[in-house]
Amino acid sequence: VVLEPGADGRAIARQLERQLTTSLPGFGIKVSDTEDIDGDRILYDDAENDQQLFDVFAFLILAGATFGAFNLISRTVEAQRREIGVGMALGLEPRRLAIRPMMMGLQIAVVGVLLGVAVGLAVNVWLRGLLTDQLPLPIIETDLRVGTFAQRAAIGFVIPLLAAAWPVVRGVRVTPIEAIHAGFRSARGGGLAPLIARLPSPGDSLAQMPVRNVLRAPRRTLLTVLASGAVISVAVSMSGMLDSFQATVDRNIDETLKTAPERLTVTLDRFYEQGSPEVTALTESESVAESDEKLTIPVRLRGPDDEFEASVSTVPADQPVWVPTVSAGRLPRGPDEVLIAESAAADLGVEPGETLTMLHPRSTGPDRFESEESEVTVSGTHPDPFRYPVYMGAAGATLFAVPGRLNSVDVVPSPGLSDEAAKQSLAGLPGVASVEAASAASDALEEGLEEFGSIIRVVVAIAVVLVLLIAFNSTAINADERAREHATMFAYGVPLRTVLRLAVVESLIMGVLATVIGIALGVAILGWVVNVNLKEVLPELGTITSLSSGSILLAAVAGVGAMALAPVLTVRRLR
Repeated sequence: VVLEPGADGRAIARQLERQLTTSLPGFGIKVSDTEDIDGDRILYDDAENDQQLFDVFAFLILAGATFGAFNLISRTVEAQRREIGVGMALGLEPRRLAIRPMMMGLQIAVVGVLLGVAVGLAVNVWLRGLLTDQLPLPIIETDLRVGTFAQRAAIGFVIPLLAAAWPVVRGVRVTPIEAIHAGFRSARGGGLAPLIARLPSPGDSLAQMPVRNVLRAPRRTLLTVLASGAVISVAVSMSGMLDSFQATVDRNIDETLKTAPERLTVTLDRFYEQGSPEVTALTESESVAESDEKLTIPVRLRGPDDEFEASVSTVPADQPVWVPTVSAGRLPRGPDEVLIAESAAADLGVEPGETLTMLHPRSTGPDRFESEESEVTVSGTHPDPFRYPVYMGAAGATLFAVPGRLNSVDVVPSPGLSDEAAKQSLAGLPGVASVEAASAASDALEEGLEEFGSIIRVVVAIAVVLVLLIAFNSTAINADERAREHATMFAYGVPLRTVLRLAVVESLIMGVLATVIGIALGVAILGWVVNVNLKEVLPELGTITSLSSGSILLAAVAGVGAMALAPVLTVRRLR
């Protein structure tokens, strides 16, 4: 039904339901709109939530790049303080002294924007191929978003200029003698390094030097740590998303296939009496080794906090092929008891022993049903991450007024018979509507995870490369700034390996700080993605928040490892 513009859809839906219920007594009636269509909801909600997700990641990468740019350019400009001081002593105007460092910032801005746009266009081409494979849509528009690119390019252009202007303004405002100071004397007051002098610290002055170097210029340290930490958080959260999806899929597979890995679910085209010719032909087929006859009924659960659609399946009492795992409570026994998923219990706001409302069909005659509400007791919960599976005992058939009838059969194929052969054999039997593997939902999830994982891995790789670049830049600048200090230590007989060790320890400290910040921020983002973002797009899936040791190791390698090994590249310069 297409409504006139401005019509009240909810009011018309209620009128239609009342009129159809009166005109067609004994039939269940439901009026829905396009927002209730799962495909429509997933496509649009998923697109909007993906946009939010990638906006967060883009912001974090931009933040890391911003901190890195400020650190690189400001420290490069500050390394020219002596030249600026000499120029001021010779009487040059501040605006003329600012030309050279500002031109450097301009060059970095222009080259960075051109490179960023080029990489963005390349990623667009790559993403189009992935989207075409993943989304079964007749048209996918991937035209160039000129406004979006221009806006981001403007941000990337301004950041390096601001990073250059900050130290230039500071440099030209001091007196020439202050600008000429080099090394640690250029850091006013020694930063936080004097704290070390007041605290009992082990080792001699050389052993304490890395910590003092980190503390004596806290602004520089903070910029380096925040730049690396912001980018590491992207790698951690994206890797955690893959870990969470994989943990969810693994739990579903473990629950679904725990006792009968080859189990197939056969859906019949209508209700049949137990022992009917159609049911007998199915259960006694040469392709079937074991079978469970059951009811599968669509219902709607309503609790204090939420309501949603679910599917009730009865579990045979005698030696079933498969029985759900009970994580809390017990299996249902009476006709008004249900076993629901842990995620369903959390969404509905109920616990084992409490009651909820179930809207379900009830037979009023041959192939005729009417809707009815019943109060049922939650006997327990099961660990399947999908929230829609609900289980009842065999006595549950009386609640639907269909005792002795069934519309679904779980079968285990005969030994040596493949799934495909069993499906083909059973699909040709009378009364069979469909045959699918019990793991169909988890198989679809795993396939989607593999497709989505290709996008995630590229983002993680970009983040790791950025961390490496930040580490190498910071180390190279440190080596340039401390050339006089290193030369002094060499003049006093300090060996090369000791100087290199001091640089490694200093970078290691900043790498540990960056990794801790990155992991903490990444875990927070992962929690938001799982508990808020995915909850809106896939409410039926209780995604498990998981962060594997491999993801943590990746963060440690990208943060601690890259920062600690970067000073090794300065060996040639030190020699």
